Amino acid sequence: MKVWYALVVTSIALVLSVGGCGRTDDPVLTTVNGHPITRSEFTSRYEKYLLATSERDNIVVRKKILENMINEALIYQDAAAQGFDRDETYSKRMEDIRSQALLDGYSRLLTTDSMTVSEGELWQEFRTMNTKVSARYVYAKTEEEARALKRRLENGDSFHRVAREVFEDPDLASSGGNLGFFGWDEMEPSLQQAASAIPVGTLSEPIRLRVGYGILKVENRVERPLASEADYAKAKPKLENAVRERKVVRYLKNTVDEIEQDLAFEFHEEVLHELFSHWKEIARRDGSSQSTERADILADKSSLPLVKTKLGVWNLSTFLEKLEKTRQKHLDKVQSVEDLRQVVKGLAVREVMLEKSIEAGLEKDQRVIQQIATAREDFLLRRWKSSVEDTVGLSGWDEGQLRAEYSKNADSYGTLPEANVAEILVRKKKLSDRLLADLRKGARFSDLARGHSVRTWAAKKGGELGFASRPEFGPLGEKIFGARAGQIVGPVPVNGFFGIYKVLAMKPAQKKTFSNARAEIIQALLPAKQRRAFETALEGLRMHAKIETDFNVLANIVVSSQ
Repeated sequence: MKVWYALVVTSIALVLSVGGCGRTDDPVLTTVNGHPITRSEFTSRYEKYLLATSERDNIVVRKKILENMINEALIYQDAAAQGFDRDETYSKRMEDIRSQALLDGYSRLLTTDSMTVSEGELWQEFRTMNTKVSARYVYAKTEEEARALKRRLENGDSFHRVAREVFEDPDLASSGGNLGFFGWDEMEPSLQQAASAIPVGTLSEPIRLRVGYGILKVENRVERPLASEADYAKAKPKLENAVRERKVVRYLKNTVDEIEQDLAFEFHEEVLHELFSHWKEIARRDGSSQSTERADILADKSSLPLVKTKLGVWNLSTFLEKLEKTRQKHLDKVQSVEDLRQVVKGLAVREVMLEKSIEAGLEKDQRVIQQIATAREDFLLRRWKSSVEDTVGLSGWDEGQLRAEYSKNADSYGTLPEANVAEILVRKKKLSDRLLADLRKGARFSDLARGHSVRTWAAKKGGELGFASRPEFGPLGEKIFGARAGQIVGPVPVNGFFGIYKVLAMKPAQKKTFSNARAEIIQALLPAKQRRAFETALEGLRMHAKIETDFNVLANIVVSSQ
């Protein structure tokens, strides 16, 4: 999925479904300091809870959910009293929430609101569902590198040779990228779609994966012959959802491509490369004022033009301002100039789609309004909770309590013993036995690792895995830590492979002093302290609250999920 697409849509789930609005003409179940919680509000919340859990409807569960709703109402009221819904932080967050709700609403308008799924499409999906495909693939970081790998394969290079170069996963590296037989919904969607479409024996074009690109070759395709009409009817809801999800992605991609083409991007390449050279500093967020920090990084170049579109010219300063609306996970995905170019395009496309959503009147759309209201409530709840938890430790920590925790769990404050080992990992037991015999005859461990081990990243270093503790070695830990430095262990079975290990060095455990462990002790105690602070603050709100509940209304509610 391209970066621009991730910048436009929160999730396919939000596009496919946003719930309806609550009613206002129903009985009041509870009042919290005069604020009503109606029967329909409770019923909507309660039914969702029952559907999401294994709980059965009963009065105890009803009271539990109602208590949660009362607590939330008290928190909203206190958040408002503290001005959490009137400051700059709130305004910025609400702007982001509103923009995302409009984008999701516009995405629905383009897709699910007008989308149809034909019976023919469902039957084709059913055939795919009942087909197993055998394939292999190779991986590349960029589309250009993927095309280069395809040319190598077309010119006679083997999947086994290429896979050993590109994969760190030992199974894929040693099997020529063999994915084996897989069925419907068992593979990354883009690989699954390509495997269903390309003829047996041919190579695909570069396939965009969640990370990087792939070249796929389908080696066999087997269809289950006895699937019945009853099987089809049973699977139909799942089939329709799968078709709709793919259509949403395709429709949105087409829309974004059209907008992108219409914007006519003209990049100033030198400025784009200059921006990328500072990307690590620009993308880093540590909770401080990011706008100021980013502006400072390129202060002497902030007026340089970065890109020209039909929206106008964005200089570096303009782009950095717009970047504030981008989530950290999208910033972290930028690993190349091309990735950065996609971020710039995504932000511009986002602005166009926001304009179109307003033109379409989506500010009055009830699903958009509800999404904004729900996100606003979630933001205020989280902010109030953080404001309470952040008070823990402000007046210092009880040194006696810290020392008591240290005395009780002193062994956990320090480092575990560690071993540095080298590995030779192979697929066949017979080969591992032969390599062990070679080692006993004096062969160099590192040479055999480079020549035979399927864990390619370690093989390049003579098999060295680096230092790790006993738990990190898993089932091997007991054997590794039962050996001496220089001793060879194995062959031993390892997840379908066979490994030979040489202990290179050992590090003893190191216990930290109280002074050195103090920060860790605080972190260990912090969660419980924060929970208690939250509970105490909530108890304080309830102590001074006026809460009135009509338990007859609560008992007589009819729920549809039972």
